[in-house]
Amino acid sequence: MSGPKLSEAEIERLRQEQLERERQEAIRRLTEARMKYQGSCLKIRALVERSKTLLNEIDAPYRREAELQLDGILASLGIQDINSSDPDVYLKESEAIEGKLALCSGKIESILDVGLNRSRNDDRALQSNAMMQDLSSSLKDTDGVKQTLHIDFSCNYTQESLKKVIRDTLMRYRGQVQAQSSPDLKAFYKSAVPVLDGMLNAKVFDEADIKKRMQHLFDEEESAVREAKRYNDMYDEYLSLCSILQTDPSGNGDLTSFEELSAAVEALREEYRKKDEMDYIADQINAVMADMGYSLVTSGVMTKKDLGETERSIYKNSERSGVAVYTDQSGAVMMRMTVLGDSDEITDDDREFSYQSQIDFCSRHKELVKALAERGVYLKQKSYRSPNRDHTFKVNLKSADAAASGSGKDKRSEKIDRRARRRAGNKKMRTLQS
Repeated sequence: MSGPKLSEAEIERLRQEQLERERQEAIRRLTEARMKYQGSCLKIRALVERSKTLLNEIDAPYRREAELQLDGILASLGIQDINSSDPDVYLKESEAIEGKLALCSGKIESILDVGLNRSRNDDRALQSNAMMQDLSSSLKDTDGVKQTLHIDFSCNYTQESLKKVIRDTLMRYRGQVQAQSSPDLKAFYKSAVPVLDGMLNAKVFDEADIKKRMQHLFDEEESAVREAKRYNDMYDEYLSLCSILQTDPSGNGDLTSFEELSAAVEALREEYRKKDEMDYIADQINAVMADMGYSLVTSGVMTKKDLGETERSIYKNSERSGVAVYTDQSGAVMMRMTVLGDSDEITDDDREFSYQSQIDFCSRHKELVKALAERGVYLKQKSYRSPNRDHTFKVNLKSADAAASGSGKDKRSEKIDRRARRRAGNKKMRTLQS
């Protein structure tokens, strides 16, 4: 005994929810892979910057030798920009970077350690010589009057400690101005630096007022960091959507506010939803056509200015007879009987053959619509052209476009996953001339 059947509306709702979950999962996987890759890149940059800083700490006589040894190692740590919609590409490159780090970090530390130790040994030698000279001088002048040691006990410890906090914070903020890429944080640190300078150089140092202002500054920093994290999380999703949709992203500094970035992400989400829906419908049509005995001749995406994308697939059920199926981003589907040949010329024989084939296809159309409905794709007929010789449409299988698509192969058993193909960045795009 079967339970109640779901309505078409309920089936459609469940299908849309499933597609949305799959889209979100694709974005999540890509975003996490991108973040792991970016984290590995940051490690490389930090290692290079730290190595150069320590290199400058080595005394000049030994620095050149260390520099020559480091040049080749640091050059091997170069990072290549990646723009892909496939998470595996980022994960693989991240693993390669981590391997470079493991291989090179030990060598770099060894080279720097030798140079720094030589410099420190020289410092210790100089210090020892100075102590010996001081000792020798004191021994020679045993009758001289010794100078007494004076200690200033009037030092204001609380004030000096507070000034140290200001100096340390000022140094950190100046470093953040150079290091941070988030527009919100960079603006905060730039505005905070002169404020701290003013506190440090104030003629009257009011401890209570300084503490209050410092606490207010720290509270502002915490709020700015929180907003920057929200911005960066959204920007990571923005970059992932751009990769999936093969769109050139704006720079991090171009989208200056969270609201502007959020609007851009929402627009990309909607575009992704439309293209994903188009791909899904095209996949279901492909499966149904294969079940009905048609084999795929060629498939691809065409773009027309300001009209979005249109998926076009051509199927054949004989060497001469086929069906062209068009699916656009609005979910609309157009099917037309197609004559297959080795030229673009349409002959009277082609028209007669097309007319008979149109009749055959129209008789099977209801079967095709029913099979799609069972897969959750409901086609509602909006226009219909009766079989007519004037509706003859022909595809030249020897044309460059059809040949590039592998028209000579029988693809009846091939199951295309256009959604996965889009996410893997392998979808072939070509322009349909207006």
